[in-house]
Amino acid sequence: MSNVSRNNSFILGLLVWLLLIALPCSVTAGDKCSEPGKFSLGLSAGFSPILSGDAGNSQNAPDYDDLFKIGHGIALEAGYRVCDYASLVAGIGYEEFSGRSYQGLDFDDLEIVPVYVGGKFHIPVDYPIKPYLLAHVGAAHFSSVEVSWHSLSANYWDSSWVFMGDIGMGLNYNVDHWNFYGSVKFRYMGAPDNNLKAADADSSWTAPMYLGVSYSF
Repeated sequence: MSNVSRNNSFILGLLVWLLLIALPCSVTAGDKCSEPGKFSLGLSAGFSPILSGDAGNSQNAPDYDDLFKIGHGIALEAGYRVCDYASLVAGIGYEEFSGRSYQGLDFDDLEIVPVYVGGKFHIPVDYPIKPYLLAHVGAAHFSSVEVSWHSLSANYWDSSWVFMGDIGMGLNYNVDHWNFYGSVKFRYMGAPDNNLKAADADSSWTAPMYLGVSYSF
């Protein structure tokens, strides 16, 4: 299957996932919700291991994790509890992937700023810690990345905006207005703009793992 076909399949699947998250609220719209109209603001931090992706197109092209270490970052997220089962969310983050040395070449750090909207499906269980499913769509800004060899240097990638989407799950623990949560996501990001012919990269997958706290009002 071509990269374009895989990308289209992922986007279609992500949109279906978002629809499934939103469906419970449309079904229960006429029912009384225990927490309707609740807004929340949250801050989280964590790590983003790189799962896959070719970072070039030469015969011995490196993978993303050959050029960059595990990322770390933060995210600010706003939410709106539509009904008992679902929430709408919007967020922005910042992640930094420290550059590595590869075959004598030194790579700068890669900085990524994801911006997204999406939803959560809160699974109804009678436990203090409650699970939820999530899905987001949006865009991610890739910083330019410089590669150097001794005193010579050049831009390996130019800065660019790419499509971003993720799906995942998490756990939430509520104390009055405070929510403590953790999540694991599988994130897809499109290919950055190359500056060198050999730097024509594929899309990539990461697995952000974050812990955070939010306040509801």
